[in-house]
Parts: sequence; C-alpha cells; structure tokens
Amino acid sequence: MLEELRRTFRLAAIVLRGAGDRVLAAAPPGYAIGPSPAVPMNPRSLLSDDRRHRLGRRGLRLPESGGRLRLAGDPEPLWLDLWEGDEEGLSSDEQRALLVAAAMLRLALAPDPTRLLAAS
Repeated sequence: MLEELRRTFRLAAIVLRGAGDRVLAAAPPGYAIGPSPAVPMNPRSLLSDDRRHRLGRRGLRLPESGGRLRLAGDPEPLWLDLWEGDEEGLSSDEQRALLVAAAMLRLALAPDPTRLLAAS
C-alpha cells in the first residue's frame, strides 16, 4: 500500500514508523535505514510547522529534508514520514487526497478506531 501511495503522489519515499522510531513499513525499502525527517507537518494541511513553505508549479512542496505526519499519539505513536520526489509539488487536490489517505491509514492501523475518532 505504501508503494502505491509513493507512486500516486510522486514521492521519493514513504516510511511508516511506530514507537521509538521503529520502522513498520517503507517504500522503497532502502529508506528504512535513513533517519526520520526533523520537520513536523500539520496533519490537516501538510504545511510544516516552521512556517517556511515551498511551492512548485503544481502547488505545495514537501520540506526539503522530508516531512513527518503524526498519525496517532498515546499510547502508541505512529508517524508517516514523506520525502518529495517531484519538484513541481502537490496540487491542492493531491494535497487533500494525500491527507485523506493518511487518515485512512491511521484508522486502519488503530487498535481501537472509535478511540481515535473521539479524539479527533
């Protein structure tokens, strides 16, 4: 599934990490050994918290060194790390679709989805 997301949104890589930055899945697999991105992104907009936004011809670009979306928190953290693969950026429709895909992934991996829905 991560490989499909990677190709669909023209990402260089996508890594799902759990507690302690443990790699749960990666596409392509070689990115699993790399460090986690330091830049957190807002899970409702993909904008980075540092207020430095990059734009390409299509729209929003991911942070230069990759970005990190928090999918879930306590008791088990879950992160989706994303690295840009296309300098033209994501259109607003692609940006929203990627956020929906991340939310669906969050629900699919949650031990108790009703708990996550109540916290949203």
